[in-house]
Amino acid sequence: MPHDEDALAGIAKIYYQQKEFGKAASYYNKIIEVSPKDPKGHGGLLSTYIEMWKSDRNPQFVLNHHRQVRNALGIEKDLSIFTLTKLTSFYIDLDSSDVRIKYNINPEDQVTGMEIDDNVEHLLNIAFGKTEMIDEEEIRGDEFAEGYYQRGRYFLKKGETQRALKQFELAAHYDPGHYLAVLQMAEYYMRVANPNEAMNLLSVSEQRYEKYHRDFGVREEDETLTEGDVGRIFFDKGKIQYMQAAGITGKDNIQEFPGRKIYPVRGRDDLTDEDENRRKELRNSVTNFKKAIERNLKSEELKRELYYFTGWVEYMDSNYKDALEEWSNIGEEDMYSNPNLLMGKANSFYYTKQLNASLGNYMKIKDDFEEKEAKVGRPVEEDMSHQEIYQTLVAVYKILLSRKNQGESHCLMTGLHHLLTVSGRCRKFIKR
Repeated sequence: MPHDEDALAGIAKIYYQQKEFGKAASYYNKIIEVSPKDPKGHGGLLSTYIEMWKSDRNPQFVLNHHRQVRNALGIEKDLSIFTLTKLTSFYIDLDSSDVRIKYNINPEDQVTGMEIDDNVEHLLNIAFGKTEMIDEEEIRGDEFAEGYYQRGRYFLKKGETQRALKQFELAAHYDPGHYLAVLQMAEYYMRVANPNEAMNLLSVSEQRYEKYHRDFGVREEDETLTEGDVGRIFFDKGKIQYMQAAGITGKDNIQEFPGRKIYPVRGRDDLTDEDENRRKELRNSVTNFKKAIERNLKSEELKRELYYFTGWVEYMDSNYKDALEEWSNIGEEDMYSNPNLLMGKANSFYYTKQLNASLGNYMKIKDDFEEKEAKVGRPVEEDMSHQEIYQTLVAVYKILLSRKNQGESHCLMTGLHHLLTVSGRCRKFIKR
């Protein structure tokens, strides 16, 4: 029976699961040749095209086929709940400017007038209104966790975090294995500076993953959970510990690469009990950061934060070689745009007797901050950016003045004298 649609769909699914998407697409096309309006064939083809898009980022096949399904065939409403939510995820992650400029595709559907984001609510409304039978089990769209999860992601994209939180709560309610929904809830509380609630939810997310991940793949919608970045759970745990131990209490964007070194300089011999406990908690944060790497943290954005943090923990424990090793994982562009990281590296090179490398970093900081100082009109004592400029320059001048090259020292002494005497621009910023 070469035209048996169920058999063709089964073969296509095997190739799909083996990530041989070209072969999977050919078998789904055979179904469509036999039955041109078969929603199973078209749904499988759309899902396969989305997987191909994840690799090459070219959305043409997905967009063209979806528009054919909607406009030419009129079977969009017949697609499965899973296919509708997967299409939703595709549109959420799609950049309309890339569609137009990079791939020369009109992001607007000329027949319906729908833009990229319009498709999200449209598809979800269809999915939430559907009911279907899978393996003799009734699946209701309004109880389909993946639909709520994708709607939450859509609201996050629009910056509507409160509405997103509600959707993630619904997703977590309808699917006890949806660790990603709970993770998104935890990150919401990180953004609003509620670390205790965030830490509790991160533990729940971890528990859900450990309990259910062996069953991921039984349902089609488990694709999202299988592809999820479980390492993020442990990164977030480590970041909360790190921020609290470092005394950061304000709101912090979880995706933002830190621009400042956040530790005060402390003596090694006169730590209070509180400071000693904070130092221990810093070390504990590294344990979770290491777990994040062991769990294959996927996000490059979060990886560079992780190495930034772990480097400073090692630095504060005077493990300068280890600090340099951690920071070596950060790209050169980030390295040279972050003066605090340059200072940490310069000091670490100095303490590990790599004097030339140390000098190069100090000189880079000196040049950058002299340029910033020249742009300061009237120094303001309460301005944190002004404090950073003058305190950093004085620190660098003092370090460089300790070098034996007298010609260099004379030049630096002139610069230091300028900062300390001309119009009192620096004195009020220096407390010791």
